Amino acid sequence: MAVTFSFFPRPVGRRVALLGLGGGATVLASDEATKEGLAIPGFPEDLRKRATTIVGNEAGTIIDNPMDISAEAWEVGYYPLLKLFAEYKGIDLTIVHLSVGLIAQPPKLHTEIWNKLVDDIVRAHIDFGKPIVVVTQMMTLPEHYDWMVQARETCYRAGIATYNSIRHAARSGHRLLRYYEKRAARGEPA
Repeated sequence: MAVTFSFFPRPVGRRVALLGLGGGATVLASDEATKEGLAIPGFPEDLRKRATTIVGNEAGTIIDNPMDISAEAWEVGYYPLLKLFAEYKGIDLTIVHLSVGLIAQPPKLHTEIWNKLVDDIVRAHIDFGKPIVVVTQMMTLPEHYDWMVQARETCYRAGIATYNSIRHAARSGHRLLRYYEKRAARGEPA
C-alpha cells in the first residue's frame, strides 16, 4: 500500500486497460484484476481498429482489453498503444504486465526487448499523463531478476508504481479507491 499511496496521491478510477505479452498470462492477469475489484472494459471498435493498424493481428495478438501483442509486434513497442489508451476516455489507468520469463529468446535478447518496452512506458508516462502501473513477474532466470531490479528503479525514478503481481497491484488500487470513497462519504477532501 505504501507504493500505491506514494505514486497515487489522488484517486484515479477503476477502469483499467491491461497491456502485456505472453498470451494466457495477460488473460489470467485480467481475471486477477477483476477479482480484486477493478474493471477491464472492452475497447470500442474504433480503438481496436487503430490498434490493429499499429501492431497487426498476427497469431497470438489480442486486440481488445486485455491487449496482448505478439512477438512480431515487439518492434513497434508499447508507446503507440499507450498513446491510444491515453486518448481513450473509457479507462482511468493502464497496467502494463511484463511476464519476463515467458519469452523464448536467449537472455541477452530479453534485456534488449524489455529495456525498449520499459523506455516506451516511461516516455508514455511523461508524454501523456494518464497513470500507468507496471507489473513484473514470472522471472525464471537469474538474469531476469537482475533486469527486474533495474527496470523497477527506472520506473520509480520516472514516477511509475511497480508491483510483483497483478493481484497485488489490483488489490492495492482497489483499497486506495475504497479509502478515498470512505473519505468522501464522511465529507473529507480527497
